[in-house]
Amino acid sequence: MAKQFIVLLTLAVLSSVAAFTPNFNQQSQRVSSHLSARSRSKQNKSQKPNPAAGVNVVDDFDGIDMIPLLGLKRLKKKARRNKRVLNQKIREGKVIQDEEGVWVPRSN
Repeated sequence: MAKQFIVLLTLAVLSSVAAFTPNFNQQSQRVSSHLSARSRSKQNKSQKPNPAAGVNVVDDFDGIDMIPLLGLKRLKKKARRNKRVLNQKIREGKVIQDEEGVWVPRSN
């Protein structure tokens, strides 16, 4: 009877303490999360280019989250720079807005 009580008490203590022990699988995923960009680039490199077709350039970035790849600060800086350049072109009259609201180069 005493051994059963000790075993049950030990199981109860272990189950209550298990919430505070580190989960090593999650930590290893966090440490290796910076490798996701590398693995994505390996996937793109695994596509064999066709020498007859010329350079194989991938320009479809719709499904790729750019924040982990480039960083939030860098993307904010790029957005500010693009906005500044567009505003300068608007002031100089080099671009006009078309029917859809997109800024396009002025055709003389």
